[in-house]
Amino acid sequence: MDSISISHFENDAIQDKKLEGYGWENKDFLAGQELTVTITLGEYRELVSSKATADQTVQASREKVVKLEQDLKKAQEQAERLKAENYDLQNKVLAAQSRDNAQGDATDGEGSCEE
Repeated sequence: MDSISISHFENDAIQDKKLEGYGWENKDFLAGQELTVTITLGEYRELVSSKATADQTVQASREKVVKLEQDLKKAQEQAERLKAENYDLQNKVLAAQSRDNAQGDATDGEGSCEE
């Protein structure tokens, strides 16, 4: 039984191991006072399955966001293009109205000279 127990010294040695950090990316160490949990194979499979499903859902959501952002960008570009086209058409209408008013004033001026 002594061969399978971990002494206090060994735990300290594991904690003293030179790692870049003890973040989530370093899952291969056990601290001396760390709580460990034993689960069954069925529970493990369920956990892995739920994580895989969650990962797929996250990936699908990211793809959906990317597509929606692309659609939004296209719609914004179309809106800008239509605004510019509308501005050009309004300028053409105003120019035509000014030209018609100028011709109408010139015609009215000629008629008043004859009287």
